[in-house]
Amino acid sequence: MTQVQDVMTRNPVTCYDSDSVFKAVEVMKRQNVGVVPIIDQSQKCIGIVTDRDIVLEVIYNQKDAKETLLKAIAAKALLTCHADDDLDMVIQQMRSRQVKRILVVDQNNRCIGILSEADIAQKVSDKAKLGELGKGVYSGSR
Repeated sequence: MTQVQDVMTRNPVTCYDSDSVFKAVEVMKRQNVGVVPIIDQSQKCIGIVTDRDIVLEVIYNQKDAKETLLKAIAAKALLTCHADDDLDMVIQQMRSRQVKRILVVDQNNRCIGILSEADIAQKVSDKAKLGELGKGVYSGSR
C-alpha cells in the first residue's frame, strides 16, 4: 500500500492569515510554487491560497496586494489528509472534490506537506491512478 508520505512534497512554506497577499506572492515566486498553505498564530492550518485565487480576488477586483490580508481571500473549506493515509483513498477524495492539491497535516492540524497531482504524476508508477484523478479534477477544475 502506497501512503501519502511516499509521494507528498514535505515542509511547504506557509504564510500567516494576517500576512498580506503580496507576501504570499513573494513566497510563490521565491519557491516557484502556485499555492501557499495559510496558518494561524498557533501554526494550525486554516486555509490555502493559490495563484488563481490572487488573480481572481485581488488583481481582477483591483485590490491592493500589500493591503489585502490573506484571511480575506484564503479558501477555508479545506480538504486535508494525513501522511500515513492510503494514497488511493486520498486520490479518490481529490477526485470527488475536484481539487488538484490536498494539504497534509499532523495530529495537531499543522501543515507538514502538500500532495498535488504533479507529485502523483512524478512519483507514482501506476499511471491509471493519475488517470482516475484527472477524470474528476478536470471535469471541474480548482
